[in-house]
Amino acid sequence: MADGFFITSIPKSGTHLLSSLVHLHTGQPCISVKKDVVDFSRFADHLNLVGHWRSSQVRKREDLHALVAHRNLLIMVRDPRDICNSMLPYVLQSQNPLHQAAAEKLRGLAYDEQIRLIAHGFSVEHASYGMPNVREACSGFSDLKRKLFPDARIFRYEDFFEEAKIVPLIAEAFSIGAKRALDLTTRALTGESKTKRAGGARPNQWRERFSPALKRMFAQEYADVLEAFGYPIEE
Repeated sequence: MADGFFITSIPKSGTHLLSSLVHLHTGQPCISVKKDVVDFSRFADHLNLVGHWRSSQVRKREDLHALVAHRNLLIMVRDPRDICNSMLPYVLQSQNPLHQAAAEKLRGLAYDEQIRLIAHGFSVEHASYGMPNVREACSGFSDLKRKLFPDARIFRYEDFFEEAKIVPLIAEAFSIGAKRALDLTTRALTGESKTKRAGGARPNQWRERFSPALKRMFAQEYADVLEAFGYPIEE
């Protein structure tokens, strides 16, 4: 592979956490590559890139495929139930006008109904932004390594909070020693970020916040998605 990293993840999966670690390791920022960019070649000379991509999107764009394939590809995943739980405050608190339009459909609803809307997805009238459903957001994502990029490294958001799991993964992926890997992980977890990870966004919060009805809904409607990501189906 060429020098440089490409980080891909579903939104609210810990992209900024892994980007912070790459930045600390290389000393270079991670440039955001938007999926609606027409000319991907202008990113070819940047060291580190980050984007939210699914395998279906990569297959449709050969130029994007080439941009990803010639880098150290890092795939960030997170339990879809925690993605929904994290997406809710993110959208409600966002100053982005597109997010604010979506937030208006969520405000005033009970927590269970808010999570159901996010999971199932919804559109916003007179706006170009909507909330993609869990299946759409995750569709084909687990196949990125299996079908397209066998050399990609997969990181789970949850593993960053277990030193024994994350340190060897980081050490191997970045070709560094365990001490250096632990230092990078600790600094990334405690550093300043708009995700405010030091004060929240802990893994598996859905278990505490989901009602039995919500847990059953995910177990029944999204069992295949959870299995594809390697997360247990719990009711």
